Amino acid sequence: MPATREVRLTLWLRATPSQVWSALTDGRRIARWYTPPHAHELRKGGNWAFRDGGSTGRVLELKRNARFVHSQKDDPDYPVMKLEYTIKPWGKDAVLQVRHSGFGKNAFVLKCWKGIWPFIGCNLKTFVETGKPLREGSWA
Repeated sequence: MPATREVRLTLWLRATPSQVWSALTDGRRIARWYTPPHAHELRKGGNWAFRDGGSTGRVLELKRNARFVHSQKDDPDYPVMKLEYTIKPWGKDAVLQVRHSGFGKNAFVLKCWKGIWPFIGCNLKTFVETGKPLREGSWA
């Protein structure tokens, strides 16, 4: 059976879908649990960049409080990846499903992201639920 060429993560969050959406799309909130955005145009086709422009992409899809998709290119030698965030209600709370794909044949990049997504997910969950991430600031 071939190895999975994507990273998937599911988080059950004690937060509303709109609170999760805000954490994923508001630049000030992203800076708390991930890293400060360099470019942040929240519209389809808008620029999406981190690490002073070292990681770039475009917004591919937006459905408020439900779905956010963007491309991402981290290095000239890396493939263009795709990140999909799907938010679903779960009673009064929310479930966030993350799918990070597009690694192509670059096993190194896939391995790196498989290793870091559990921490990113925990940092996001802690931030959404408590207002404070496990680790704050630019760590990516």
